[in-house]
Amino acid sequence: PTELVVHALPNTAIYGRMVLCAKEDRVTYVLNQVNADVYSWNVNGGIFAGPEEGAKTRVTWEELSPGSLSVSIMDLATGCQSRVDSAVVLNALPSVNLTSLGSKGVCEKEFVLTGGFPEGGIYWINGISQTEFNPSERGAGTYAVHYSYTDGNGCSNVTPVANLTVDVLPVVDVTDDITVGSCIPTPLRAKTDEDNI
Repeated sequence: PTELVVHALPNTAIYGRMVLCAKEDRVTYVLNQVNADVYSWNVNGGIFAGPEEGAKTRVTWEELSPGSLSVSIMDLATGCQSRVDSAVVLNALPSVNLTSLGSKGVCEKEFVLTGGFPEGGIYWINGISQTEFNPSERGAGTYAVHYSYTDGNGCSNVTPVANLTVDVLPVVDVTDDITVGSCIPTPLRAKTDEDNI
């Protein structure tokens, strides 16, 4: 009689986040390592940010949905080879926008920031989160504003920077020295930098 030896296929499992947001960077995946095996990764819908061989890798996901991650395993002792696949759900990033904030005068009162869509996000002014803005406290200048929003899947997106301008007070020069009598009306004249009287 001849003995026939049947070897089990090498097997493992892929561990890591399988439901995530598009464009997530460097998501780590690991395996149950089996001695003397060679692991070769394959990804669809993303690019490798880590090694393509071995028991651990990292992937930067793109905008494709769904994605997939697989690993080929070879048992060096027996020559047996198998493949493990894992589906990945890539949720799209929310569409976020911010309407123009225009300009405010330096003497205007505090106001609530609006114009971000979808509502419920965060307004950032010069990198600090705020819900209200007070021109008289902050002073004249140009402020960088952007709006971020996180949806129910935990996916976040942010708008490009918009500018909020706080205008300075007009500079006024009295043009003449005038002596005014108590009973005679005398017009006074002044000129601003903007040439409006």
